[in-house]
Amino acid sequence: MEKFLGQSSTKSQRQIKQKLKDKKSAQESDPMDSETETPPKQLQAETLMKVLHPWLYQKLDGIKESVTEILQQITNQIQRITDAEQRFSTLEDELEKTQQLVDTQQRVLY
Repeated sequence: MEKFLGQSSTKSQRQIKQKLKDKKSAQESDPMDSETETPPKQLQAETLMKVLHPWLYQKLDGIKESVTEILQQITNQIQRITDAEQRFSTLEDELEKTQQLVDTQQRVLY
């Protein structure tokens, strides 16, 4: 009957899945396995960094110079805007004083 219902094959598939899970969790929890894999990966990473290091710094230096230049331009624009705002404020203050003086003179004349 098991042969026709396929229960034994289902059981074996479950057993296979469980074995895979057990093997995976054993690999994750076993520090010895991960340590044996680390040196080749670390060596590969170091080699990659040695190759990419000069190229990356060359590109990053160019970007840094551009950003520094843009920052200087923005700083200059901020200073110009601050100066302009100060001049507007001074003109507005003087306008109020002048308007009061004109109003006073018009009252005297009329």
